[in-house]
Amino acid sequence: MKRNGWVLMLCSMMLPLLAMAQSPVFSVRIGPVMQASQIGFQYGSLQPYVGIDYVSAGLDATIDESYSIRMDDVSPFMPIDNNSMTLEGSVRILMPHAGVRYYLNTNVTKPYVFAGIFKAFPSIDGKVKYSYTYYNEEGLVDYSASGTEKLDKNTRELIEDMLGVWGLNFGFGAEYTVNEHFSVGGEFGFKMARTSVDNTAEELITSDDYYYYYYYYSNYPDAALRSVTDTDANVGLTFSHASVCLNFHF
Repeated sequence: MKRNGWVLMLCSMMLPLLAMAQSPVFSVRIGPVMQASQIGFQYGSLQPYVGIDYVSAGLDATIDESYSIRMDDVSPFMPIDNNSMTLEGSVRILMPHAGVRYYLNTNVTKPYVFAGIFKAFPSIDGKVKYSYTYYNEEGLVDYSASGTEKLDKNTRELIEDMLGVWGLNFGFGAEYTVNEHFSVGGEFGFKMARTSVDNTAEELITSDDYYYYYYYYSNYPDAALRSVTDTDANVGLTFSHASVCLNFHF
């Protein structure tokens, strides 16, 4: 619904601008990380525009944990359990944006400055590979398991919330006019973004869910463990970007 709302808002902005524009411009901006398409509307030296950026990235992270115990200062550490988790997936981010360019002259080569705002809408697709090994009191393997699961909803939504930034975009560029219907150019700019996340996730873990808890609470078959995770995060980032611009004038 949020993404659809942004699309409707951009369309409502485009219609009156298109009706009043001296020269509508469709632009494609190609960079090493982000690709964007835009529609601009020329009013003398000013060109308001709306468009959308697209970013994609891969995820590959592994976390290994091991626990051991010793009974006194001279005894060796005995393993209790080893856990391994690998996250594999992809991130796709759509970033609707709006802004304005100001052209410094009307020559064949036209330098300009620009500024705008954007909002990121990420989509996460991933899976988790896990393996567990538990040891008995003699340090011998008592139980082991491994498998693959899709990224759970709480984790996926938490990552999406952290990547769903609002931001500002500004920089400079130049266009070279090839003819009245086509120009090429380049841009260099900065994106400044910030987001905050306040999330609480609660999970009830029964003895049937994980062998680890059954092992330690085997004398209490009705035992259950409740897990509550509170996440409060503020994320800010600034990065530069450059792109080649192809502009089609109507």
